[in-house]
Amino acid sequence: MSKDEVEKAPCLGVENKHGARLLQLNFTCYYCLNMKLGATFSHRHLQYLGLDVKQSAEQYVKLGFNWVRLGCYWDEIEKEKGKFDFSRIEELLQFFEKNKVKVLLTVGMKAPRWPEYYLPEWIKKEFNLKYLGTIKPDHKLITDNLYPYLEKTVNHLKKFTCINSWQVENEPLNPFGEKRWRISPEILQKEIAVIRKNDKREITLNFGAGVASMPFFWNKIKDLDFDNLGLNIYFKVATIKGVFKYFPYVRNYSQVMVSGLINKARNSGKKIYLTELQSEPWEPDELVAHSDNPPSFMPEDFKKNLEKINSWDIDVVFLWGYEYWLWRKLIKGDNSYWQEAKNVIPFLT
Repeated sequence: MSKDEVEKAPCLGVENKHGARLLQLNFTCYYCLNMKLGATFSHRHLQYLGLDVKQSAEQYVKLGFNWVRLGCYWDEIEKEKGKFDFSRIEELLQFFEKNKVKVLLTVGMKAPRWPEYYLPEWIKKEFNLKYLGTIKPDHKLITDNLYPYLEKTVNHLKKFTCINSWQVENEPLNPFGEKRWRISPEILQKEIAVIRKNDKREITLNFGAGVASMPFFWNKIKDLDFDNLGLNIYFKVATIKGVFKYFPYVRNYSQVMVSGLINKARNSGKKIYLTELQSEPWEPDELVAHSDNPPSFMPEDFKKNLEKINSWDIDVVFLWGYEYWLWRKLIKGDNSYWQEAKNVIPFLT
C-alpha cells in the first residue's frame, strides 16, 4: 500500500470500536489509521543477531509504532541469587517512555525468543524436569525464587508510566523450549496474585494459537484473574522433517476454534491482543531464515497477513519479526522486508 494509494483511497466514514478508520482500496477494506500497533522487541535476540540494541530502538520508533512488547529476562536480571540488575530493561523503558510508546512487558521465567525459558544459571544447573514436563507449585527450586523475583521486578519497574500491561510468562501452556516444558495454571495464578498485590495495571496472558485451538481450552484459563487474552498467530509454519516434503507448511491454529475463544473472552470482559502476528519466516530447522525468498513469509505477506485479521475483533496487534527485518537490512543487505514494513506501518498507526 503506497502513500499515494492511501491518500487517494476513499474513507468509508466509519470506525471500528477501537477507533481505527476504515478505508477502501481496490475493493478491499482495511482498518487503517489509529490502529494500536506494535512489535516484539527482544534485546536478547538483537544481540544474538549482532545488532546494536540502542540503535535498533531508535530505528523502531522511526517506523511509527505506538506500542512495543518487551521482555524481562530472569537470567540477565538475577545472575546471582538475590542480586538484581535492571539496567538493560530500564534503559529500554526510559527510551520508549520518552518517545511515548506504550509497553506490554513480559515477566516471569519465560520471555520472547529462543530458548523460551530464561532461568538463571544457579537454578538451571540444579533443576531437573523430564522432557514435556509441567512446572508445578511443588517445584520449590523454581517457585521459592520466582515469586520474590517477580515482586522485586514489578516494584522496581512500576515507576514507568509507559507500561500499559504486565504479560505473565510467554505462552505458558505451550510446550516450547529446549525441553518443551509447560507452566501449570496454578503457578500462573500465583504470579498474577503477586503482581496484583503490587500494581494495579492490566494483566495479559498469551498463548500460541495451536494450543488455544484445542477443545475446552477456555475452561483451562477462564478462572485465572487476567484482563487481556493474547494470541500468537502464524499462517505458515514449517512442519517436522518427516512430512516437510509433502506438507511443508501449515497454519498454527483453527479459525473456528480461535473465533470461538475470542467470543468467549469478549463475553467475559477481556480485551484481545494479537501478541504475535507472523511477520517473519518460520523455516525448518532454522532459528533465523537465511534464504533469499523464504516461502513461509515474504515481504508481500505483510499486507496479506494484516488483511487476514481485518475482520477480527482485536484491541492491539504486535507484529513478530522486527529484529529479523532489521537484520536482513543491516547484516544481509536486503532492504525488502524493512521497506515493506516502512510502507505499511505509518498508514495503520
